[in-house]
Amino acid sequence: MACIGGLVYLHCSGVPGANVEVMSHLADYRGRLCGVGENLEKPYLFFCLHGDRLDVKHMQCRDSCPSGRGTSHRCLTMVNGEAKWEDMRDYPTIRIAGLLCEPLSLGLAQQVDDGHKGELSDPSAVVLRMAANAWEPVSVAALVGFLLGVGFLVLLKYCASALIWLGMLLLSVGPLVYGSVALECWHGHQLCRFLGRGMESWQVLSVGIGGCVLGLLFACLLMRQTHDIA
Repeated sequence: MACIGGLVYLHCSGVPGANVEVMSHLADYRGRLCGVGENLEKPYLFFCLHGDRLDVKHMQCRDSCPSGRGTSHRCLTMVNGEAKWEDMRDYPTIRIAGLLCEPLSLGLAQQVDDGHKGELSDPSAVVLRMAANAWEPVSVAALVGFLLGVGFLVLLKYCASALIWLGMLLLSVGPLVYGSVALECWHGHQLCRFLGRGMESWQVLSVGIGGCVLGLLFACLLMRQTHDIA
């Protein structure tokens, strides 16, 4: 009850005078929110590329996210201490939560994270910023999870063996697939987007080997315990 009372107090005293738009939009380098006001038609936060480095201090709002290097965007540059606008080459990005143009390159994406930790427009806080407008999908997810849990308990009564077999197979196949993806990323630099960001080459290799070994161990356990499962 004390926690609920505290939340009610914070809501009543803070929300009426607050700019709630900052919870669902990212801001450019001048603090103007993307997708709001003069940037209404520019909902995506974008970082200009200068050589091999991203300008994480002068982020801008764009109307779309570039998918390749064949386009350019007007960016703010510093020449001899003087601000100047120039057309800079784009790079491949993907749209994240309708808020951010995230670089496909793991190295560039890591630069974004390193340059904005703890700031108001920290792109890594996108999930938290969506919370204010995401109660519908969260409620649906909770309801679906509850129904799936009840359904699982009902099925246990009638087909427990099949569910146990399925669970054991997933325990074996899941690590094998993830380990294979990691090894492919390490060897051929493909599918790396499924592993997250900021991993060194040796870490990717370790994850790949560990996942495959874990999957094979579960597979051996499954074959040895066939009689007990039945």
